[in-house]
Amino acid sequence: MHRRAQRLHLAAAAMHVAHADRLKTWADGSRRHKALPGLMVGVAETAGADSATVAVFGPGLVETLTIASDDTAKAAQDAEFALGEGPAREAATGDRAVRAAGDALRRRWPAYGSAVGGLGIHSVAAVPILPVRGTPIGALTLFGLAPNRTIGDLDSLHMIADIVAYMLLSDNDTKSTPGSFPFADGDHRAIIHQAAGLVSVQNGCAIPDALALIRARAFADERPLESIAADILDQRLRLP
Repeated sequence: MHRRAQRLHLAAAAMHVAHADRLKTWADGSRRHKALPGLMVGVAETAGADSATVAVFGPGLVETLTIASDDTAKAAQDAEFALGEGPAREAATGDRAVRAAGDALRRRWPAYGSAVGGLGIHSVAAVPILPVRGTPIGALTLFGLAPNRTIGDLDSLHMIADIVAYMLLSDNDTKSTPGSFPFADGDHRAIIHQAAGLVSVQNGCAIPDALALIRARAFADERPLESIAADILDQRLRLP
């Protein structure tokens, strides 16, 4: 128990040192043209991955918060949200780690595997994010861009997910404002949920069914979910 606690503290320290170094580089001016680097970049680096996301789910497996290390990771999580299949959902619902690489990605999740393959992602690994007691609240997903790359060992990934869970839950416990450090770059998908509420009222259907209609339209039109949602809220589009 003490050895595992030691590993947890060392991993958390490594994550924050990497983030601090990146912030210093940004502050020194060499990256002043870019956005403030987020903590998720350090999470990916600590896990031995190229990119990482955290997805938090609400009732009915509705995604309520996404935090991504970069544009590739965000696009991959957006694909999972739009398609309704992928590693984060499987890890959270099954309460277990999942991983796949190469052709196994497309065999396991046909639509999702093809989508992330188009982003240059060759391997994924996801582990559930668990509170101290209870069912998973979400999942940490890691992405590898190199062919046949293995992303960390599962025990280390579970440990990193525990660190992320602590940061998420401690942020809530201290009643800090939404979007505060350490995950200031989180996307609460507010526009999508607002659009789902409107579609639900217009069609007399449940929220999950309204989200399914939005996903289907985004997939058919090959457009981002946020773009479809904006059209719905601006009354330029009505579903179905």
